[in-house]
Amino acid sequence: MGIKLISLSSLAAMASIWFAVEVDEAPAEARLATLENGPACGIDLTETADGLVVTAWSAPDAGSSWDMIITQRTGGGSFDLYQGGDIESFGEGAVVLSDITLDMETDFTARLSTWSPQGELLCRWGDAV
Repeated sequence: MGIKLISLSSLAAMASIWFAVEVDEAPAEARLATLENGPACGIDLTETADGLVVTAWSAPDAGSSWDMIITQRTGGGSFDLYQGGDIESFGEGAVVLSDITLDMETDFTARLSTWSPQGELLCRWGDAV
């Protein structure tokens, strides 16, 4: 039974998620106001023809590493997608850490965290999972 659930979760992940990681500057207009007035990291949701794009971003000086956990809930349970890495700034704008495309009907929560080189939490955005 446990192997079947793992297999179903793996198949669901492969079938419903297109995964791409980009390290690039996010659109300046979309995030500059947020960077000046609020949090130093965030998660944007954008509807596209391919599905719902979950974009994690950070201020260029908001830490040296990041991680994001997306928990998807299905009829048979839930599973987590984990991503993380180093924050590499290429300018003054927000840095796109990750783009993940989910099915439009997906029920999920997402949490993004950024960390200092010493391991101190600098920014947290999203739902606790």
